[in-house]
Amino acid sequence: MPNSHQPENRLPLYLRPALPSVFTFEITARCQHRCAGCGNVFPHSRREMDLSQWEQIISKLLPYIKGLRITGGEPTLHPQFSILIRQIDRLNVPFVLFTNGNWSHAETIINLLNGCTNLKGILISLHGNNPDTYAKFTGVNAYEKVIENIRLACSAGLRVATNTLLLSTTFNKIPEIANQAFSVGVANCSFGRYYGPVLQDLSPSDVQLKQALTQISKMRKMDQRISLSNCIPVCFSPEEHGGGGCTSGITHCTVGPLGEVRPCTHSEVVLGSMPKDDIGELWRSPALYRWRNLIPDDCIDCAALNVCRGGCRAVAQKLSLHHDPLHVEALKTPPHKAVVKLGMLDQPKLSCSVESTDYGFALTRAGRFTTLSHKSRDLLQMLDGKTTIETILDEFGPASLELIGGLLQQQMVELN
Repeated sequence: MPNSHQPENRLPLYLRPALPSVFTFEITARCQHRCAGCGNVFPHSRREMDLSQWEQIISKLLPYIKGLRITGGEPTLHPQFSILIRQIDRLNVPFVLFTNGNWSHAETIINLLNGCTNLKGILISLHGNNPDTYAKFTGVNAYEKVIENIRLACSAGLRVATNTLLLSTTFNKIPEIANQAFSVGVANCSFGRYYGPVLQDLSPSDVQLKQALTQISKMRKMDQRISLSNCIPVCFSPEEHGGGGCTSGITHCTVGPLGEVRPCTHSEVVLGSMPKDDIGELWRSPALYRWRNLIPDDCIDCAALNVCRGGCRAVAQKLSLHHDPLHVEALKTPPHKAVVKLGMLDQPKLSCSVESTDYGFALTRAGRFTTLSHKSRDLLQMLDGKTTIETILDEFGPASLELIGGLLQQQMVELN
């Protein structure tokens, strides 16, 4: 139970689950890039845990892991990367690999990943549309090499996605970056906000960021392979919002290169250490409650709280603020929802884990998380890939189609 020094909980129950379900393992701090706005909170070094230490952590956390991200630093630089990946693949949980794609032995890495049963894809950073813009942020001349490695991975049958930070050098190059990525076989092209202090000649202005969001929104209507990958408060740009709210410290947990348990890869807040500590106790700790409450008071009554979840707490900490600097004001009505077309013979199927909770149901898939009330129980049971939209409409009425459409947009449901 929380101790007497526990901070006041302002958040609804669905934003303070008892345990995390999606984990990021930062297996090494090594990296050959020198990104101007590196998201890691630790310096590049060779300090890291070996296979046996990671096995202890995995053994302790396995009952709770429903999704796993492997990252770094640059994860492929871990001396035991191949062995560790094979061990992770044997866990029978879905995982993704986050990498800069600057591989010296691309064929070896691609063959390793191709042999994995539970790998759902790899996410490769692509912070520019040409060698110059790429080097300006990453500090290395590796653009052509990364593009070639992406092409090789796609040609080998791996599902590859790219992620590009929205910078002053990229905010107006979104179509060019997407076209380049798709031309070499990428399955999804995502764009994300930069977190951190202002970078001279690289940080976008608020006007430039909104321009980028508008561009992404327009492109997504034509091509669902384009997405917004990270957390921007809905109130910053309600009409153009297309991303998901932050799940860090809610359903997502980070384990660092030396076992540090943190709520977010971008946060320096250390809750404890693995494998020594109990994850349930850490998830009830005062430090995590303080983290979750780094949002404005008016967010609690915002109509978009279940989507936005209050914006980015990590950037608030980095800038010594009490909340995300992009926060504007609470919304009285939910943001406009995109139209999703469903056929009467479509057969929706859940593509996420579903956990019963005190407040209803928690739906989780990799970095995505949403909640539903207990009233959704019967409808969720019919999302089995066999029941048609027509049958669901007859049983539950038009409101059920709106729910299914929302779950499709969040990739919690797929259609047969």
